[in-house]
Amino acid sequence: MAEKYSFYGWEGAKVPPVNEKYKKVESPQKLYDILSELWCADTCAPRMRGDWTKENKTLGQCSITAFLAQDIFGGKVCGIERPGGNFHCYNVVGDCVFDLTSEQFGRELLDYTDNPEQFREVHFAKEEKYQRYLMLKASLERYITEGLMTENIRVYKQNSIRIDAGDSVIYADPFQMEEAPHDATFILITHDHYDHFDPESVKKVSTGKTVLVVPEKMEKKAGEVASSVGRIVTVKPGASENVDGLELETVPAYNILKPFHPKGAGWVGYILNVCGKRIYIAGDTDATKEAKAVKCDIALVPVGGTYTMDAAKAAELVNTIKPEVAIPVHYGSVVGSVKDGETFAAAVEPGIRVELKL
Repeated sequence: MAEKYSFYGWEGAKVPPVNEKYKKVESPQKLYDILSELWCADTCAPRMRGDWTKENKTLGQCSITAFLAQDIFGGKVCGIERPGGNFHCYNVVGDCVFDLTSEQFGRELLDYTDNPEQFREVHFAKEEKYQRYLMLKASLERYITEGLMTENIRVYKQNSIRIDAGDSVIYADPFQMEEAPHDATFILITHDHYDHFDPESVKKVSTGKTVLVVPEKMEKKAGEVASSVGRIVTVKPGASENVDGLELETVPAYNILKPFHPKGAGWVGYILNVCGKRIYIAGDTDATKEAKAVKCDIALVPVGGTYTMDAAKAAELVNTIKPEVAIPVHYGSVVGSVKDGETFAAAVEPGIRVELKL
Protein backbone atom coordinates (compact mmCIF):
# COMPACT_ATOMS: atom_id res chain seq x y z
CA MET A 1 0.00 0.00 0.00
CA ALA A 2 1.25 3.47 -0.80
CA GLU A 3 2.36 5.64 2.13
CA LYS A 4 0.71 8.79 0.76
CA TYR A 5 -2.31 9.36 -1.43
CA SER A 6 -3.79 12.24 -3.38
CA PHE A 7 -7.52 11.58 -3.09
CA TYR A 8 -9.60 13.85 -0.85
CA GLY A 9 -9.78 12.75 2.78
CA TRP A 10 -7.11 10.07 2.46
CA GLU A 11 -5.48 10.92 5.81
CA GLY A 12 -8.59 9.98 7.76
CA ALA A 13 -9.85 7.27 5.42
CA LYS A 14 -9.29 4.44 7.86
CA VAL A 15 -12.79 3.15 8.54
CA PRO A 16 -13.04 -0.66 8.60
CA PRO A 17 -15.27 -2.74 6.34
CA VAL A 18 -18.74 -3.53 7.68
CA ASN A 19 -19.35 -6.26 5.12
CA GLU A 20 -17.66 -9.57 5.97
CA LYS A 21 -17.47 -10.38 2.26
CA TYR A 22 -14.92 -7.60 1.84
CA LYS A 23 -12.91 -8.07 5.02
CA LYS A 24 -9.67 -8.11 2.99
CA VAL A 25 -10.35 -4.50 1.98
CA GLU A 26 -9.19 -3.12 5.32
CA SER A 27 -9.75 0.58 4.58
CA PRO A 28 -10.70 3.06 1.85
CA GLN A 29 -6.97 3.46 1.23
CA LYS A 30 -6.72 -0.25 0.49
CA LEU A 31 -9.78 0.01 -1.77
CA TYR A 32 -8.10 2.84 -3.67
CA ASP A 33 -4.99 0.68 -4.14
CA ILE A 34 -7.06 -2.14 -5.58
CA LEU A 35 -9.30 0.02 -7.77
CA SER A 36 -6.23 1.73 -9.20
CA GLU A 37 -5.59 -1.56 -10.99
CA LEU A 38 -9.25 -2.10 -11.96
CA TRP A 39 -10.54 1.26 -13.19
CA CYS A 40 -10.50 1.24 -16.98
CA ALA A 41 -12.15 2.82 -20.01
CA ASP A 42 -14.98 0.27 -19.83
CA THR A 43 -15.89 1.38 -16.29
CA CYS A 44 -15.66 5.08 -17.22
CA ALA A 45 -18.82 7.10 -17.92
CA PRO A 46 -19.45 6.93 -21.69
CA ARG A 47 -19.38 10.70 -22.19
CA MET A 48 -15.83 10.83 -20.77
CA ARG A 49 -14.51 7.54 -22.12
CA GLY A 50 -12.58 9.13 -24.96
CA ASP A 51 -10.51 11.12 -22.46
CA TRP A 52 -9.84 8.28 -20.02
CA THR A 53 -6.19 7.28 -19.58
CA LYS A 54 -4.26 5.22 -17.05
CA GLU A 55 -2.71 8.48 -15.85
CA ASN A 56 -6.21 9.92 -15.22
CA LYS A 57 -7.64 6.65 -13.99
CA THR A 58 -10.39 8.11 -11.76
CA LEU A 59 -12.05 10.02 -14.60
CA GLY A 60 -15.74 9.12 -14.96
CA GLN A 61 -15.65 6.56 -12.13
CA CYS A 62 -17.26 8.52 -9.26
CA SER A 63 -20.76 7.14 -8.76
CA ILE A 64 -20.01 3.46 -9.31
CA THR A 65 -16.95 3.77 -7.05
CA ALA A 66 -18.83 5.59 -4.27
CA PHE A 67 -21.66 3.05 -4.21
CA LEU A 68 -19.16 0.20 -4.23
CA ALA A 69 -17.37 1.85 -1.28
CA GLN A 70 -20.75 2.10 0.44
CA ASP A 71 -21.24 -1.65 -0.03
CA ILE A 72 -17.98 -2.19 1.84
CA PHE A 73 -17.84 0.54 4.48
CA GLY A 74 -21.49 1.55 4.89
CA GLY A 75 -22.40 5.19 5.45
CA LYS A 76 -23.86 7.56 2.87
CA VAL A 77 -23.06 8.62 -0.67
CA CYS A 78 -23.31 12.39 -1.18
CA GLY A 79 -23.03 14.42 -4.35
CA ILE A 80 -21.53 17.76 -5.40
CA GLU A 81 -23.56 19.34 -8.19
CA ARG A 82 -21.49 19.98 -11.27
CA PRO A 83 -22.11 22.18 -14.34
CA GLY A 84 -24.78 20.52 -16.43
CA GLY A 85 -26.66 19.16 -13.42
CA ASN A 86 -24.70 15.94 -12.80
CA PHE A 87 -23.51 15.06 -9.32
CA HIS A 88 -19.97 14.07 -8.37
CA CYS A 89 -20.31 11.33 -5.76
CA TYR A 90 -18.22 10.75 -2.65
CA ASN A 91 -18.55 8.89 0.67
CA VAL A 92 -19.43 9.91 4.20
CA VAL A 93 -19.01 7.30 6.93
CA GLY A 94 -19.67 8.82 10.35
CA ASP A 95 -17.21 11.69 10.67
CA CYS A 96 -15.03 10.33 7.86
CA VAL A 97 -15.40 12.00 4.46
CA PHE A 98 -13.43 10.62 1.52
CA ASP A 99 -13.56 10.90 -2.26
CA LEU A 100 -11.69 8.10 -3.98
CA THR A 101 -12.07 9.71 -7.42
CA SER A 102 -11.24 13.35 -6.62
CA GLU A 103 -7.93 13.28 -8.50
CA GLN A 104 -9.75 13.67 -11.83
CA PHE A 105 -10.33 17.34 -10.95
CA GLY A 106 -6.65 18.16 -10.63
CA ARG A 107 -6.11 21.37 -8.64
CA GLU A 108 -9.81 22.29 -8.52
CA LEU A 109 -11.06 22.53 -4.93
CA LEU A 110 -14.44 20.90 -4.32
CA ASP A 111 -16.80 21.78 -1.51
CA TYR A 112 -17.63 18.69 0.55
CA THR A 113 -19.99 20.41 3.01
CA ASP A 114 -23.80 20.21 3.11
CA ASN A 115 -24.24 18.26 -0.13
CA PRO A 116 -27.34 16.15 -0.84
CA GLU A 117 -27.38 12.42 -0.30
CA GLN A 118 -27.34 10.31 -3.44
CA PHE A 119 -29.30 7.08 -3.89
CA ARG A 120 -28.38 4.11 -6.01
CA GLU A 121 -31.98 3.64 -7.09
CA VAL A 122 -31.75 6.98 -8.90
CA HIS A 123 -28.26 6.54 -10.32
CA PHE A 124 -28.75 2.94 -11.36
CA ALA A 125 -31.96 3.77 -13.18
CA LYS A 126 -29.47 4.31 -15.99
CA GLU A 127 -28.81 0.77 -17.14
CA GLU A 128 -25.36 1.53 -18.53
CA LYS A 129 -24.25 2.93 -15.16
CA TYR A 130 -25.62 -0.11 -13.32
CA GLN A 131 -23.75 -2.41 -15.68
CA ARG A 132 -20.52 -0.48 -15.09
CA TYR A 133 -21.06 -0.80 -11.34
CA LEU A 134 -21.58 -4.55 -11.67
CA MET A 135 -18.44 -4.81 -13.81
CA LEU A 136 -16.31 -2.96 -11.26
CA LYS A 137 -17.81 -4.95 -8.39
CA ALA A 138 -17.13 -8.26 -10.16
CA SER A 139 -13.55 -7.16 -10.89
CA LEU A 140 -13.05 -6.31 -7.22
CA GLU A 141 -14.39 -9.67 -6.08
CA ARG A 142 -12.14 -11.49 -8.55
CA TYR A 143 -9.20 -9.44 -7.32
CA ILE A 144 -9.92 -10.34 -3.71
CA THR A 145 -10.13 -14.04 -4.56
CA GLU A 146 -7.08 -14.06 -6.85
CA GLY A 147 -5.17 -11.70 -4.62
CA LEU A 148 -5.18 -14.35 -1.93
CA MET A 149 -3.08 -16.33 -4.38
CA THR A 150 -0.82 -13.60 -5.77
CA GLU A 151 -0.10 -12.28 -2.28
CA ASN A 152 1.62 -15.63 -1.74
CA ILE A 153 3.88 -15.20 -4.76
CA ARG A 154 7.16 -13.47 -4.12
CA VAL A 155 9.68 -12.47 -6.80
CA TYR A 156 13.35 -12.00 -5.91
CA LYS A 157 16.07 -11.35 -8.52
CA GLN A 158 15.80 -12.48 -12.13
CA ASN A 159 13.41 -15.45 -12.35
CA SER A 160 13.75 -16.33 -8.67
CA ILE A 161 10.21 -16.98 -7.41
CA ARG A 162 8.65 -18.33 -4.23
CA ILE A 163 5.04 -19.60 -4.06
CA ASP A 164 3.44 -20.40 -0.72
CA ALA A 165 0.77 -22.94 -1.61
CA GLY A 166 -0.35 -23.56 1.95
CA ASP A 167 0.65 -27.18 2.36
CA SER A 168 3.80 -26.73 0.27
CA VAL A 169 6.39 -24.09 -0.66
CA ILE A 170 7.56 -23.96 -4.26
CA TYR A 171 10.65 -22.16 -5.54
CA ALA A 172 11.59 -21.56 -9.15
CA ASP A 173 15.20 -20.74 -10.06
CA PRO A 174 16.34 -19.49 -6.62
CA PHE A 175 19.19 -17.05 -7.25
CA GLN A 176 21.43 -15.04 -4.92
CA MET A 177 19.17 -15.75 -1.97
CA GLU A 178 20.14 -13.54 0.97
CA GLU A 179 18.46 -15.70 3.60
CA ALA A 180 18.45 -19.45 4.19
CA PRO A 181 14.86 -20.41 5.10
CA HIS A 182 15.27 -24.12 4.31
CA ASP A 183 11.53 -24.37 3.62
CA ALA A 184 11.26 -25.64 0.04
CA THR A 185 8.96 -28.54 -0.67
CA PHE A 186 9.77 -28.28 -4.38
CA ILE A 187 12.45 -26.44 -6.34
CA LEU A 188 11.89 -26.07 -10.08
CA ILE A 189 14.80 -25.20 -12.34
CA THR A 190 14.11 -23.92 -15.86
CA HIS A 191 17.67 -24.26 -17.26
CA ASP A 192 21.31 -24.40 -16.24
CA HIS A 193 22.50 -20.80 -16.70
CA TYR A 194 24.16 -19.42 -13.57
CA ASP A 195 21.33 -16.97 -12.81
CA HIS A 196 18.76 -19.78 -12.85
CA PHE A 197 20.65 -22.73 -11.42
CA ASP A 198 22.52 -21.34 -8.43
CA PRO A 199 23.70 -24.25 -6.26
CA GLU A 200 24.31 -22.08 -3.20
CA SER A 201 20.77 -20.71 -3.31
CA VAL A 202 19.35 -24.19 -3.84
CA LYS A 203 21.14 -25.26 -0.66
CA LYS A 204 19.79 -22.25 1.24
CA VAL A 205 16.13 -23.00 0.50
CA SER A 206 16.19 -26.80 0.43
CA THR A 207 15.62 -29.33 3.18
CA GLY A 208 16.66 -32.94 3.27
CA LYS A 209 13.26 -33.83 1.77
CA THR A 210 13.01 -31.20 -0.99
CA VAL A 211 12.17 -32.46 -4.47
CA LEU A 212 14.34 -30.80 -7.14
CA VAL A 213 12.79 -30.76 -10.62
CA VAL A 214 15.14 -30.07 -13.55
CA PRO A 215 15.14 -30.44 -17.34
CA GLU A 216 16.33 -33.88 -18.37
CA LYS A 217 19.43 -32.57 -20.13
CA MET A 218 20.81 -30.98 -16.97
CA GLU A 219 20.49 -34.06 -14.76
CA LYS A 220 24.28 -34.40 -14.43
CA LYS A 221 24.75 -30.77 -13.45
CA ALA A 222 21.95 -31.04 -10.89
CA GLY A 223 24.04 -33.68 -9.19
CA GLU A 224 26.05 -30.83 -7.65
CA VAL A 225 23.27 -30.36 -5.10
CA ALA A 226 22.13 -33.98 -4.75
CA SER A 227 23.29 -34.19 -1.14
CA SER A 228 21.20 -31.12 -0.20
CA VAL A 229 17.83 -32.35 -1.50
CA GLY A 230 15.67 -35.40 -1.02
CA ARG A 231 15.60 -36.44 -4.65
CA ILE A 232 15.94 -35.13 -8.19
CA VAL A 233 13.21 -35.50 -10.82
CA THR A 234 13.90 -34.81 -14.50
CA VAL A 235 11.34 -33.57 -17.03
CA LYS A 236 11.15 -33.15 -20.79
CA PRO A 237 9.60 -30.19 -22.61
CA GLY A 238 5.92 -30.59 -23.44
CA ALA A 239 5.18 -33.09 -20.68
CA SER A 240 2.56 -33.39 -17.92
CA GLU A 241 3.69 -34.74 -14.56
CA ASN A 242 2.43 -35.33 -11.05
CA VAL A 243 5.43 -34.97 -8.77
CA ASP A 244 4.57 -35.97 -5.22
CA GLY A 245 1.13 -34.36 -5.58
CA LEU A 246 2.32 -31.27 -7.49
CA GLU A 247 0.63 -31.22 -10.87
CA LEU A 248 2.77 -29.52 -13.47
CA GLU A 249 3.19 -29.17 -17.20
CA THR A 250 6.38 -28.20 -18.99
CA VAL A 251 6.49 -25.71 -21.86
CA PRO A 252 9.51 -25.51 -24.20
CA ALA A 253 11.48 -22.34 -23.39
CA TYR A 254 13.78 -21.07 -26.13
CA ASN A 255 14.81 -18.13 -28.32
CA ILE A 256 13.49 -17.73 -31.84
CA LEU A 257 16.27 -15.63 -33.39
CA LYS A 258 18.76 -15.27 -30.54
CA PRO A 259 21.44 -17.91 -29.79
CA PHE A 260 21.27 -17.88 -25.99
CA HIS A 261 18.55 -20.48 -25.42
CA PRO A 262 18.41 -22.95 -28.34
CA LYS A 263 15.34 -25.12 -28.63
CA GLY A 264 17.49 -28.22 -28.78
CA ALA A 265 18.77 -27.61 -25.25
CA GLY A 266 15.50 -28.96 -23.89
CA TRP A 267 14.93 -26.16 -21.39
CA VAL A 268 11.50 -25.49 -19.97
CA GLY A 269 8.95 -23.23 -18.41
CA TYR A 270 6.39 -24.65 -16.00
CA ILE A 271 2.61 -24.49 -15.58
CA LEU A 272 1.67 -25.37 -12.02
CA ASN A 273 -1.78 -26.32 -10.79
CA VAL A 274 -1.80 -24.70 -7.34
CA CYS A 275 -4.75 -23.72 -5.15
CA GLY A 276 -7.15 -24.01 -8.07
CA LYS A 277 -5.02 -21.73 -10.28
CA ARG A 278 -2.79 -22.44 -13.27
CA ILE A 279 0.46 -20.53 -12.76
CA TYR A 280 2.79 -20.17 -15.75
CA ILE A 281 6.48 -19.61 -15.01
CA ALA A 282 7.80 -18.96 -18.50
CA GLY A 283 11.55 -19.20 -17.89
CA ASP A 284 13.98 -17.67 -20.40
CA THR A 285 11.96 -17.65 -23.59
CA ASP A 286 10.70 -15.61 -26.49
CA ALA A 287 7.06 -15.42 -27.52
CA THR A 288 7.16 -18.88 -29.10
CA LYS A 289 4.22 -20.76 -30.57
CA GLU A 290 4.20 -22.97 -27.47
CA ALA A 291 4.12 -19.96 -25.15
CA LYS A 292 1.27 -18.43 -27.15
CA ALA A 293 -0.75 -21.63 -26.65
CA VAL A 294 -0.49 -21.58 -22.84
CA LYS A 295 -3.72 -21.50 -20.83
CA CYS A 296 -3.18 -20.02 -17.38
CA ASP A 297 -4.63 -17.79 -14.68
CA ILE A 298 -1.36 -16.19 -13.57
CA ALA A 299 1.63 -15.63 -15.87
CA LEU A 300 5.17 -14.77 -14.75
CA VAL A 301 7.03 -13.69 -17.87
CA PRO A 302 10.52 -12.29 -18.55
CA VAL A 303 10.60 -8.67 -19.75
CA GLY A 304 14.25 -7.61 -19.56
CA GLY A 305 15.22 -8.24 -23.17
CA THR A 306 18.73 -9.22 -24.39
CA TYR A 307 18.39 -12.92 -23.54
CA THR A 308 14.59 -13.10 -23.56
CA MET A 309 11.55 -11.11 -24.66
CA ASP A 310 11.62 -7.42 -23.96
CA ALA A 311 8.73 -5.61 -22.24
CA ALA A 312 6.84 -4.93 -25.49
CA LYS A 313 7.06 -8.54 -26.74
CA ALA A 314 6.18 -9.90 -23.31
CA ALA A 315 3.08 -7.68 -23.26
CA GLU A 316 2.10 -8.99 -26.70
CA LEU A 317 2.39 -12.54 -25.38
CA VAL A 318 0.31 -11.77 -22.30
CA ASN A 319 -2.32 -10.02 -24.42
CA THR A 320 -2.49 -13.19 -26.51
CA ILE A 321 -2.80 -15.76 -23.71
CA LYS A 322 -4.95 -13.44 -21.53
CA PRO A 323 -4.23 -14.56 -17.96
CA GLU A 324 -6.14 -12.93 -15.15
CA VAL A 325 -2.88 -11.65 -13.65
CA ALA A 326 0.53 -10.98 -15.21
CA ILE A 327 3.74 -10.55 -13.19
CA PRO A 328 6.92 -9.40 -14.96
CA VAL A 329 10.23 -10.99 -13.96
CA HIS A 330 13.83 -11.15 -15.20
CA TYR A 331 14.63 -7.44 -15.24
CA GLY A 332 16.27 -4.76 -13.15
CA SER A 333 19.39 -6.63 -12.03
CA VAL A 334 21.43 -8.86 -14.37
CA VAL A 335 19.55 -7.58 -17.42
CA GLY A 336 16.99 -4.92 -18.12
CA SER A 337 16.04 -1.68 -16.41
CA VAL A 338 13.87 -1.21 -13.34
CA LYS A 339 11.53 0.71 -15.66
CA ASP A 340 10.88 -2.39 -17.79
CA GLY A 341 8.12 -3.49 -15.44
CA GLU A 342 6.28 -0.19 -15.89
CA THR A 343 6.75 -0.33 -19.66
CA PHE A 344 5.29 -3.83 -19.65
CA ALA A 345 2.33 -2.81 -17.47
CA ALA A 346 1.49 0.12 -19.75
CA ALA A 347 1.36 -2.17 -22.80
CA VAL A 348 -0.83 -4.88 -21.24
CA GLU A 349 -4.55 -4.71 -22.05
CA PRO A 350 -6.74 -3.18 -19.30
CA GLY A 351 -8.64 -6.42 -18.62
CA ILE A 352 -5.45 -8.12 -17.41
CA ARG A 353 -4.17 -7.14 -13.98
CA VAL A 354 -0.43 -6.49 -13.76
CA GLU A 355 1.37 -6.82 -10.45
CA LEU A 356 4.89 -5.43 -10.12
CA LYS A 357 6.78 -7.40 -7.47
CA LEU A 358 10.37 -6.32 -8.17
